Amino acid sequence: MRRPSLLLAALFSLLLLAAVLASGALAAGVKIRVEGRTQTIFGAAQPSIQADNALQALDLASTAGEFHYALTTSSFGDYVSQIGKYAAAGSAGWVFKVNGVSP
Repeated sequence: MRRPSLLLAALFSLLLLAAVLASGALAAGVKIRVEGRTQTIFGAAQPSIQADNALQALDLASTAGEFHYALTTSSFGDYVSQIGKYAAAGSAGWVFKVNGVSP
């Protein structure tokens, strides 16, 4: 009777380990820099962080650099509407680049 429950516990442990390893494999080491109008807000030395996407990289950078950012939800999805004291206005806003290119 104990053998099936032990087998299930071992199987669960293996599945949990696989899930943890897989989630870590999705994250990429990225270098991030946040530029304001006249100065670098974060990452002048472009520190490397582990992130799954650009928004997660921004979130981690904001924690490390102690700066605020805000998201706004629209019919097109969430977008970054403010970083630090710089808010998006009209056609001016925040964009991101991957390897120097806007996706």
